[in-house]
Amino acid sequence: MNLEYNRYLRNYPGYILRALARQAAEGRQEVFFAGGPVRDWLRGEEPFDLDITLTGDPRLWAEGLARRLRAVLVPLSETEGVYRVVKEGLWLDISGFRNGTKSINEDLKQRDFTINAMALRFDYQTQGIAGPLIDPNQGLADLERGIVRHLSSSTFQADPLRLLRAFRFAAGLDFKLAAETIELTGREAPLLNKAAPERVSLELEKIMASKLAGRTIEDMAACGLLWRIFPELLPGVGMRQPASHHLDVFGHSLEALKQMEMIVAAPENFFTSFLSEISAYLDHERMIIRLKLAALLHDVGKPPAFVLREGRRTFYNHDQMGARIIEKIARRLRWSSGDRRCIVLLIKGHMRPFHLNNARHKTGISRRACLKLIKAVGPELIGLFLLTMADSLAGQGTGKPSGMEADLAALFTDIETINQQIIQPVLSGPPLIDGYDLIRLGMRPGPFFSRLFQALEVEMVKNPAMSKAEARQWAVDYFNYYHHGKNRLSLNVTIQHDA
Repeated sequence: MNLEYNRYLRNYPGYILRALARQAAEGRQEVFFAGGPVRDWLRGEEPFDLDITLTGDPRLWAEGLARRLRAVLVPLSETEGVYRVVKEGLWLDISGFRNGTKSINEDLKQRDFTINAMALRFDYQTQGIAGPLIDPNQGLADLERGIVRHLSSSTFQADPLRLLRAFRFAAGLDFKLAAETIELTGREAPLLNKAAPERVSLELEKIMASKLAGRTIEDMAACGLLWRIFPELLPGVGMRQPASHHLDVFGHSLEALKQMEMIVAAPENFFTSFLSEISAYLDHERMIIRLKLAALLHDVGKPPAFVLREGRRTFYNHDQMGARIIEKIARRLRWSSGDRRCIVLLIKGHMRPFHLNNARHKTGISRRACLKLIKAVGPELIGLFLLTMADSLAGQGTGKPSGMEADLAALFTDIETINQQIIQPVLSGPPLIDGYDLIRLGMRPGPFFSRLFQALEVEMVKNPAMSKAEARQWAVDYFNYYHHGKNRLSLNVTIQHDA
């Protein structure tokens, strides 16, 4: 690696470096760049943020720097003495030496992993980096070999969230965990229950946002850490499935996650149409995280739904049971309402495309069926088919019908075509009739109106060219049919057709 460290500062505005130098000179303090930015510099990346460790009072230092820069000061942890100065999108995280240590070497030995325990000294006189890399834990060697290694036997006891961060770093950097680190995470896994749910969710999201979520979740399961986050997945280990599957319930869920990673990376390999719409759907900042979580958890309802019927292994209504379980998981892990709604919707509906595909082969797919699906899943139609595709790819048993993935892609094309050409114009267009029209026709307001409008919506999808006059006549006919002859005389009206 190129160790000409001063070049790493070229990415930072000059006024930032000058402010750092003046603040350090004022108190004649030693200032060090440490942690993640140093690790990333050594990997050839150009992070824009800085982690600063220094002698002296970090709060007073951060306040002084914020004044110099006319920046925002955010206390991150008053108890640990960590402060953030924010200036034009740049984060400067400032802390003193950890746990009462007196030198940078001692401080670095208090950190989480060797690759995050390196530092470089900032020289306020030259406004540059001076001296060699400070690396008392051989972090550079681990960095070059692509290894995440804990620093001490108390690493995870000091902060249980580090158990999950170890895997997050491995996923984000495409590194491997050291064998002794894997062993220790397995022994210390129960500690994760002490971590705040919000922090657990954040680390899990970062794993899911990486390109190696499948491999990482598999490693977490192997050491037992995964069951501390999702104990609901553990009953699926070893639970056999029907002949359409070649893996047990958990193995299938894990494979669905891996397949989802491949689908979101290259959807054109799995779908032949509406690729721009799929791309736009995936561009949502949280959509890939949601899809991967949905893939991992899509069959969480199978263990409680399992019934052996005449020698057949069945999981009836596992999608509905799974949706209810996800609601509980979402509350436990403090998911946002948007994440919860999306993931619940996808898991609740993930079997519907399979059922529609069967109906399509037997009788064709009706516009009414398309409308029912679209009303159920709303804007998550694309996500539903991505999940169903991952589910199908993850099941490769001898009893699986041939051509399933091609059928699902064709079904998506048919439904999205009907959706764009017919259903959305109907749903977004002005109503042909409203409640006042029904009252003028002699009907009394009540719950019946809602049923009538829902039925009219279906009729308009079947007949997009329906006129207002035809809609009024249809409403009269529907009323008479619904009431089976009662009060028919009250609707003895003449329909005036539109000119």
